[in-house]
Amino acid sequence: MRLGYTPTANYETLGAILAAVEDDNPNMTIVPSEVFSAEIPGRILAGKIDVGLAVHPEPMRGSTR
Repeated sequence: MRLGYTPTANYETLGAILAAVEDDNPNMTIVPSEVFSAEIPGRILAGKIDVGLAVHPEPMRGSTR
């Protein structure tokens, strides 16, 4: 799984997420990459990342947020 995360995500938060995913899914590989929050929705829509951890991203098309 390709994970995009914002530079403001602290290592404690990111580490906890990665550890929890590894505990629940030991065969899953996560490829983390640092991405600015504003870029995360577009990268998800473009298929460049699978999951994004962002701070106040813009709503995505079809979002009911």
